[in-house]
Amino acid sequence: MNILSTSISYFHGVIAELKKVTFPSRRQVIVGTILVIAAIMLATLVIGGVDTGLAQLVRIFIIERGGVK
Repeated sequence: MNILSTSISYFHGVIAELKKVTFPSRRQVIVGTILVIAAIMLATLVIGGVDTGLAQLVRIFIIERGGVK
């Protein structure tokens, strides 16, 4: 087979596979997007809370108690 017929055969296969694809509905995309945004916001709050808490601990134990000895 030459390169032209191989390429044509490949693209016919690609088109056949694309016809088998089922895309999510608009509602599924919207719900999924909202869930991802909510999960990111929750993770941001948790990580921010842990960071703030650890910063307070460092401030209490190192800065207010006279530093590292």
